[in-house]
Amino acid sequence: MAIIAVTMGDDGTILQQTVKMPAATTIGGSSVAALGVVTSTSANAVTVGPAGATNPSFNVDASASSAATGVNVVSAAAGSGVAVSAISSGTDEALNLNAKGAGIVKVGSGFGGTTQALSGAGAVNLTTLLTKVTSTGANALTLANGVDGQLKAIVMVVDGGDATLTPTTKTGFSTIVFNDIGDGCVLFYTTTTGWIVVGNNGCTIS
Repeated sequence: MAIIAVTMGDDGTILQQTVKMPAATTIGGSSVAALGVVTSTSANAVTVGPAGATNPSFNVDASASSAATGVNVVSAAAGSGVAVSAISSGTDEALNLNAKGAGIVKVGSGFGGTTQALSGAGAVNLTTLLTKVTSTGANALTLANGVDGQLKAIVMVVDGGDATLTPTTKTGFSTIVFNDIGDGCVLFYTTTTGWIVVGNNGCTIS
């Protein structure tokens, strides 16, 4: 049985209403557990907006016949940031962010992230968007296969000699040589072509 607690003002107006529902309560055919777990297969499992399901401000679509992915949001103390991650029964899962139609995805002025500082010969990593290269001579750099749709930016920040990058799988080139400070390139990876060059500033590509 649901318990409704009402706080009223001296003039009879309702100041606050609290509804306490026991476990196994059903709302609109969806069960609501005591801790707020909603079980639903609706395309509008959780929908918030001034017009309900019509152009809502927020919507959770749980209508997939076999749903095993989702998004987890973790809050933290002020200044510690908010963590958004993919949930999945699988080992690896992509987190897709898509605009509608011809719209674009915009990221605010606070965009940033960690970078790899690579000194001397070695492997350019796949876990950061940017790798900053400090060459210590004629250095050989490698780049393993990425994931479909991955971008990788590489720039030389200290010139101690030519740094030559040879990706494992590539199309349209064999090597990229970083000769001077500021030399940089952006690579794009697809499973059908491997790495391709989509941007270049001063590098020697052959």
